[in-house]
Amino acid sequence: MIIGSYSDQEGNIIGFRAVETGAEIEILDGDTKIIDVTFDSTRVGTPTSKTLTIANTGDRPLILTDLNLPDGFSLIEPLPNNFNLAPENTVELAVQLDAETGGGFNGTLELIACDSEENLFGFTSTIYGAVNGSGEDDTLVGSAVVDTLVGGGGNDRIFGKGGDDNLQGHPGNDHLFGGSGDDILIGGIGRDRLNGGEGNDTLTGGASIDRFIFATNQEFALEDIGVDTITDFDLVRDLILFDRETFTAIESEASIDEVFATVTTNAVAIISEAAIVYNSNNGNLFYNANGSDSGFGRGGQFAILSNQPELSGENFFIRALT
Repeated sequence: MIIGSYSDQEGNIIGFRAVETGAEIEILDGDTKIIDVTFDSTRVGTPTSKTLTIANTGDRPLILTDLNLPDGFSLIEPLPNNFNLAPENTVELAVQLDAETGGGFNGTLELIACDSEENLFGFTSTIYGAVNGSGEDDTLVGSAVVDTLVGGGGNDRIFGKGGDDNLQGHPGNDHLFGGSGDDILIGGIGRDRLNGGEGNDTLTGGASIDRFIFATNQEFALEDIGVDTITDFDLVRDLILFDRETFTAIESEASIDEVFATVTTNAVAIISEAAIVYNSNNGNLFYNANGSDSGFGRGGQFAILSNQPELSGENFFIRALT
């Protein structure tokens, strides 16, 4: 059975032990018992490793077998199958994050142990790692958990997928897709395109010309977009992009000037006839799907521009259905 876990000051979960009567086994990172193994971020082509220690703290020998690692990880020196670990002895495992491709990697380290009286038991430990981009054009894909993905110097495509991710384009013309979760997207230097996806995301374009994209490939639903915060909208260089497929209240032949309005209170936004309504007093941006009828219909607030710029129709672009 597995017992004991707590978090240290840095939020790392530690304190793991798998126990069977007469035999005890621990996984250590240095002198610390662990349940999760978290690798430092590295770059494509630069493997990184951790040395873990398996300790037999019981009073009977253990036979270790069937060690499995998730994709993206390997052992620097394989553990012999049916390895005999005597009581009060240890064996070291040098586990490597291979860094052959970029993205977030995680999975389960599994090991089966059998004591000298043939009691069979096993343990698992979850491994996390992040591989950042190179100076080339990288595609980085995150995982279902929290990832930090950094593009490097090329024109990168970065996909956060699940978890509350931190995506950073750095120099280059990058495409950042948050996926689900409350993500942080930072374009950096270059002409970047940021799409937060589901969740309440924080979008920072950075220097140069950036595009903040609101599109879900289906009709608008608040749960598909959330309320994203755009931190640094530049009136001269940046654009907010809508897809007609998502914002269906925008008629096919309508220009943005025909469907955009600026108000100074949220109450007025609710009864506006415009499909896209901006409150210049607080930076709130609304999709008003039902015109002047009370409420927003299927729409609602989908963004806030924290620097409260004086938006006009020139700051938006409507993409046609494909």
